[in-house]
Amino acid sequence: MGVYDASGGCDGLVIVDDSDPDTLDLIGLTVSNTYLVRVYGYYTSVQQNNFNICVGSPIGTITPNFSDDFSTLDNWTEASGDYGTPSGTTGSFAQDDFINDTSHENGKSAKINIWGTGTDEYLISPVFDLSGGTYYLNYDMGLTTYAATSSATLGADDYLALLVTQDGGSSWQELSRWDASTAISNEGQSATEITLSSYGAEVQFAFYAFSDTSNEDNDLFIDNFQITSETLGTATNILEGFALYPTIVKEELNFRSQNNVEAITVFNLLGQKVFSGAPNTNNSSINLSNLRPGVYVVKVSAEGKIGSYKIIKE
Repeated sequence: MGVYDASGGCDGLVIVDDSDPDTLDLIGLTVSNTYLVRVYGYYTSVQQNNFNICVGSPIGTITPNFSDDFSTLDNWTEASGDYGTPSGTTGSFAQDDFINDTSHENGKSAKINIWGTGTDEYLISPVFDLSGGTYYLNYDMGLTTYAATSSATLGADDYLALLVTQDGGSSWQELSRWDASTAISNEGQSATEITLSSYGAEVQFAFYAFSDTSNEDNDLFIDNFQITSETLGTATNILEGFALYPTIVKEELNFRSQNNVEAITVFNLLGQKVFSGAPNTNNSSINLSNLRPGVYVVKVSAEGKIGSYKIIKE
């Protein structure tokens, strides 16, 4: 696609920027100017296709709680380059089905193909104001062989690092790393919760994927990135084939299950029951708008088994 400044009329178009990937980050646009978008393909013959153009603006600095299920990548920017020195606005991260499974309860996720001699890609978060105290970072991840759902191991040269900057990207510090010595499930897993304390008002995170040798050819997935003011801890008694979302709830708490859900009960941290329901279905939602803000434990009964999950009510 290409974006053109048309303030001088159609005979005086001035290109602003263009992009091969289907996202384009623009800066320096002038309010009230007319801009034209050109979308074109590679084919030499005439092709007629339908497409959507979605236009948005930067979301600004975020004070958590924050949750992103990667139903789009709009909140994130991309770059490439050596470790700790991202450059440009494009990269090889893409949106795709979590662990290459079209029926997975996570739905869409961010994906990077880690393979070859030139993988040095960044997926960079929006800016967060974490000056208000201690926060907690959680995300899901998975690793499969390329374009498949089978289990995989990162190559000896491959890794994914989670980085953080507090100075607009001038310097980055590493918070965690996944490499050939750290197993990542092809069925998906939750990363270890990271406590964020003594951070400032302009904090960004980046996932950095690296490969410089053509050995293992794998797809790595990131999903459900969350920064919360309360710890989500480690959920216990996870039910197979069950998903509860979003973890940060405003009104509706949704669930999907491969088995019939007989009961859902919500408790506050004092152990008091604040909600109970008997949905007797696989997919539904419950309304928690009447609950006060805070952390709650949700217990789910399905086919005689009990699962326990933490949520935050905003």
